[in-house]
Amino acid sequence: MTGRRSPSKQRMYLNIITAALTLFFLPGCLDSDKVESDDQGQIVIRVDHHVLTLEEFNHDFEPLKMNYPDADPAGLRDARIRYLLQRLEEILILRRAEELDIHVPTAELDAAVDDVKKDYPENGFQEMLMTQAVSLKAWEQRLERQLLVQKVIRRELEEKVAVSPEEISQFYDEHRDEWRRVDQVRARQVLLPSEEQAVAVRNQIKDGQDFA
Repeated sequence: MTGRRSPSKQRMYLNIITAALTLFFLPGCLDSDKVESDDQGQIVIRVDHHVLTLEEFNHDFEPLKMNYPDADPAGLRDARIRYLLQRLEEILILRRAEELDIHVPTAELDAAVDDVKKDYPENGFQEMLMTQAVSLKAWEQRLERQLLVQKVIRRELEEKVAVSPEEISQFYDEHRDEWRRVDQVRARQVLLPSEEQAVAVRNQIKDGQDFA
C-alpha cells in the first residue's frame, strides 16, 4: 500500500511538474537569445525556493555556444533544451542535498578551487574566467554546486548499492561459465618468396632465434 506523501514532497512534485511544463511552453525563449528585457526575469525552473530565470539561463549557456559553431537554429535549440534539462536535474539534486543536510565546507571548496587552478599555466585561470565572461564568485558557486551534486550521488549510491560478500559469491557461482575462457592460440607467420628461404628461417627459429 502506497503511503501518503508529506506536504513538502507534494509541493516539490508540483514544482517539478510546473518546471517540466515550463520547458515546453517557452519555445520562443529557447529558440533565440534576442528576448525582450522585461522577459529576462521570467522563471523557467522553480523547485521550492530554487529558481532559474531566463536571464541566468542565457548567461550560463553563452560560453557553451562555442561548442556548437556550425549548429543551425534547430540544433542550437536542441542544445539549449538539453542544457535546461541538465539544470533541472541539478536543481532537483541540490534540493535533495538540503533534505539530507549535505554541505560543502569552506575549506573543502577552497581546496577544490586550488586543485583546479593547478591545471592552468600562469594567468591561465584568469584568462579562462575572462573567456567565459564569468566572475570568480560565480565560478566558485558553480563549482560548489558540482561538489554538492557529487556528494548527493555518492550518498544515494552508498545507501542503495550495497553488495555483501555473500551476494558477490552467489553471483559468481551463478555466472561461473561466463568467467571461463576457452583455449586460445596466438599464431604468427613469416611469408618468404622461396621454399629454400623458408626452410632456412625455420631452422633459425628451431635453433632459438627470436621469431620476431
